[in-house]
Amino acid sequence: MKKNKIIVLVLMVVVCQIIFTFQINNIKYRVDSDYDQQYYDKRVESETKNQPKISTCKNMDNIESIFDRKLSDFELYGYFPQIYEPSLQATYYGLYILDTLGNLGEVNKTAITNYIISTYNQESNLFFDDYSYRYLDIDLSQAYYPLTSILEVNCYAILSLNILNKLDLIDRQKFIDFIWNCYNPGTSGFIGQPYNVDLEDSFKISTMDNTYFAVITLNLLMDDWNSYSTRKNEIIQYINDLQDSINTDWRYGGFYNDKDNSFNSVKPLHEPNLLSSYYCLKTLEIFGMEESININSFHQFLSKLYMDDHYFKMSNPEHNITNLIATAIGLELSKITGFSGINEISVINFIMNNRNSQGTWDSSTTVKMHELMDIFQIIRALNNSGAISNLTSLDKSEILTALNNYHQLKGFSLISQEYTSLNLLNTIISSFQLFDRVSELEIQDIYNDIKDCFRYNDYPEDWYVFLPYINADPMKPEFRSYPIEYYNRGYHNYITRIDFFTSYKSMYFALNSMNKLFKLDDFGGEVDLTNLIDDVIQSQFLNDSFPEAHGAFLPMRGYTFFSLESQLQKIFFEYSYYAIKSLELLVDDLNLGKVNDLSFNKAALYEYIKRNIIETSSILYFDPQYTSNIEIVLQNTYYAIYVLQALDLYDLNNQKIKEFVLQNLNYNNINNIYYSYKISEILGINLEFNYDLIINLAELLYSGDLNEFYLSSNRQMVSQEIFLWICEMALNSDLEIVCEYIEQIILGGVNSLTVSFQNLIIDDFGDEISVVFESLQLGIINLEKLVDNTYYKDFKIPENPSCYPKVEGIVAIYKGYEQLGQIPVNIRTFYVFHDSGLKIIDSRQELIFEMNISYEFSSGHNPASNSMVVGNIYRNFLMVDSIELEREDYSDLSKFTMYYENRDNIDYSIRFLIYDGFHPDGMILYEYDINPSEPINPGGGNSPISSIILSTISFFIYVGICGVLLYISFKITKLVFRKKRRRKKDNTPLKLELEIKKGKKMKDVFDDILSNEDL
Repeated sequence: MKKNKIIVLVLMVVVCQIIFTFQINNIKYRVDSDYDQQYYDKRVESETKNQPKISTCKNMDNIESIFDRKLSDFELYGYFPQIYEPSLQATYYGLYILDTLGNLGEVNKTAITNYIISTYNQESNLFFDDYSYRYLDIDLSQAYYPLTSILEVNCYAILSLNILNKLDLIDRQKFIDFIWNCYNPGTSGFIGQPYNVDLEDSFKISTMDNTYFAVITLNLLMDDWNSYSTRKNEIIQYINDLQDSINTDWRYGGFYNDKDNSFNSVKPLHEPNLLSSYYCLKTLEIFGMEESININSFHQFLSKLYMDDHYFKMSNPEHNITNLIATAIGLELSKITGFSGINEISVINFIMNNRNSQGTWDSSTTVKMHELMDIFQIIRALNNSGAISNLTSLDKSEILTALNNYHQLKGFSLISQEYTSLNLLNTIISSFQLFDRVSELEIQDIYNDIKDCFRYNDYPEDWYVFLPYINADPMKPEFRSYPIEYYNRGYHNYITRIDFFTSYKSMYFALNSMNKLFKLDDFGGEVDLTNLIDDVIQSQFLNDSFPEAHGAFLPMRGYTFFSLESQLQKIFFEYSYYAIKSLELLVDDLNLGKVNDLSFNKAALYEYIKRNIIETSSILYFDPQYTSNIEIVLQNTYYAIYVLQALDLYDLNNQKIKEFVLQNLNYNNINNIYYSYKISEILGINLEFNYDLIINLAELLYSGDLNEFYLSSNRQMVSQEIFLWICEMALNSDLEIVCEYIEQIILGGVNSLTVSFQNLIIDDFGDEISVVFESLQLGIINLEKLVDNTYYKDFKIPENPSCYPKVEGIVAIYKGYEQLGQIPVNIRTFYVFHDSGLKIIDSRQELIFEMNISYEFSSGHNPASNSMVVGNIYRNFLMVDSIELEREDYSDLSKFTMYYENRDNIDYSIRFLIYDGFHPDGMILYEYDINPSEPINPGGGNSPISSIILSTISFFIYVGICGVLLYISFKITKLVFRKKRRRKKDNTPLKLELEIKKGKKMKDVFDDILSNEDL
């Protein structure tokens, strides 16, 4: 009973309290209509959710580190070191040299081993680097690149692992089987890949370089040759058949590299030569069959190549362009065959006395170009001929120091870092220019290097090119090891490189670099730049019999003298892009207007681009034709947009391009990101990049050891051009600004701004950055930088009408006087308006109207001291008078009073309005109607906003609801206890009814029932 009684009473109290609270709140105050009741909850949620993030990326530090490294490198070397791609071929050369000189411990053998193993292909069980893939793309009608076949690349890997004592890492028998699979049973000798009758004829040609490396590797892997005696004899016979037997000229007695006269498999050397003869004799030496050749005729061959100055030529037509390598090889061949027609000491002295400034050897005494192949072939010959002892410890130390120029990316590259590409120069100069640091470069020295790359050709007509790298020898600028950075003709089924030795790409890099060094005018003073313009224009392919190429540009003017078939093989849209870029620079420098004003066939170029545009209902992109690699597709799509805009012919669908880019964004590849960014920039479209992912990618790609960037997240390939991409995005990409603050706040409250910002690369812009909140209402507020690279400031919103209903401004980010970005700030403000209601006093002679008003700000209740309340008097809906109420200010409110006498004793109405900074147009407080024939209602006004009327209505509602609840409670109680009253005779319904009739109060009856302990 006691428990039920408590529950019923609590229920009644709660309901009544809810109603009462509602009534009091309606009477006490009213909040401005813009005020959000849930504001404080939202503020807590926002502050919890948007905690400042801690920056972990240091991309700006990485950029600065690269700048510093470039400057220190140039000061140390006099050039910017170029990173060339490592290869298994070059790695074998490097390891052989180190091992021969007794300095194998000078390198990180684990790192080199890891590099070699990283090229192992699990599917084919073979080693593959890019050079072997390029071999698979060979098109003999375009070019042949020797010494990089699949067979040879795998031999290099095995021979290297042997030097490192790591042959246990491979399955010997699998590689023995693979090498023998490359044997051509029809011609004997080895080809560059497993033999198959369906191979193209060019791939089925046996060559001595393939045969030599196959035999020395098999000799390493096999226990003996007993199981292959037949094939061994075939190989011996194959080699003997390669010796020239026609005694008519200098060729007599020499050895060819293959039996196909139309196929130059040791290009660029003429055949026969000492190198192909070396492969033949060294292979025979393994079998102990050196004497099976015609020794006398071979000695005649050697004698014709041996010069009076005690050196050898490689072959008779080649004069002295490889005489240092040829002399070393000739020395060893003389030893093998017992040739006595040389002065051995003089030959060795010739080799030793013609080392270059680095302590190694150039190709010859006349051609000042050097490659790792040159050093390897000379060291190998000196070692095999027993002359290696002529190298002193100082000599060896110099060679090892020079070898560092080839040791790159955990392996070795074919050419030295000193051959700085024009691409790298353009990257460095453009990056320094972006950051306004060109003055820190050695401008004149760099300009001279670039100018020296310029070449004039007069056959069959005058035309001009820029060599792709500095320090090239003007007599023979090309490399005989064909580094993949500059030699990529072929089918492009396996690799996507399309670099040519000379092209408009190199021209653009040269011109752009000189322009940014403020040296293009100097160059124009020495070279007629209009000739370069004519060259580019004349290289446009305009033979309409080949619509697939019509309108595009060849890589350079020189190719226009090739056959049409050869020209078609060299057309790639990238070179049209660089042709236009070069023309733009030249036209601008010569003040010739725009590139669109030049007299080339713009319509044909437009049609060429449109023919290669792929457009569907949702996407659009440019198809480069030779590959579907998405990064190259994005790159060429950007090129197409750029060229069309340069021609004032752009008409592509931006939305479809945007959709294509969005579908193919790859946050693991910086090439993808950069050209997606370039497309968004040139078209002015918002791609909504994930800034955090790109910042993290740039951090991941950075190599602290190399001070360069990897191309993708697998960190396998370094591209020095990425530095420019990173610099460009770091400086020019839009800022993503996050500004956190309390969006709604009471006047007088303290707000706080927390600002973080980043672009695609940087989230920490250094100490030169200033962040300010600029507002006409609040002035300029400087934010302070915190340790997590956010900026923060607390500030107070004045209790001033000028800050109501909102405070507006911008957060601006400055570097010095340059604004990097801004974001709007809109803070909604509110106050709480309090009024006590309209009080009316009838003094018989006049009416007195009173009201108390206050404004609640953050500081508390404040009088309406700057407010004016007026009473407008209306008769028959026309205002006849306006009376300003008297104001009396107190500490927390203002009391307004008006005295009014109705002398005419007629009906009228009064409308009370408040005027102040918050209500400049006035706000109606109350409306009151007076009829003299009716008694005055002291409760006052009949306005819906009158708090007195609301209070009266609320009171009656409250009393009524309480009565209903009491009645319901009575009924419930009666039902609950009915059964128990039946068991208690003194509490029967009849008795209860009688007691009530006798006059006992209902309260007393309930008390008797509820106090019954049996219940």
